[in-house]
Formats: sequence, structure tokens, C-alpha cells
Amino acid sequence: MGTNDRGRLSIDPNSDSYVEYNPGTKQLEIYASGSQVATVKIDSNERFATGPQAAAIADPTGGTTVDAEARSAINDILAALRGFGIIAT
Repeated sequence: MGTNDRGRLSIDPNSDSYVEYNPGTKQLEIYASGSQVATVKIDSNERFATGPQAAAIADPTGGTTVDAEARSAINDILAALRGFGIIAT
């Protein structure tokens, strides 16, 4: 495939459902039964972008009851969201 070719991945070979990459717009276009149902844009940093980046969310601090395991899990989730560019750092 050349750099301007669209790539298609069939979701189910027995139906008209598939995902297609459009290199011109850098978008994944998702089709179900032949109709486009969603578009996922890939931004200039090669990150998936479904809309504008959400504002930063602070790590949990304070409170009268501290649950270290929960805070660790929340911090891991926030780090993943930041890493994919879904929320600001």
C-alpha cells in the first residue's frame, strides 16, 4: 500500500462491518452494516483524539481517610489518560 492508500480491516467477514483508515484525514472510520457509525481522529502526535483534550485532573490528596491502594489505582488510571493525551498533564 502507498502512503495515500486507505486501509480496511473487516470486523466480520460475513457482514458489511469494518474499520477503515483514511490517511488524508488521519481518521479511523468505523462502519456497521455499511453505514459509518463513528470516526476516531489521530492527532499530529499520533494519539487518538475523539474530541478536544479534557482539562488536567489532579492526583488525589487530603481527606480524613486515606486508602493507599485506591489512590495508587486512581493515579495509574490518571497516568494512562495523560499518556494517551485524553486529559492534560
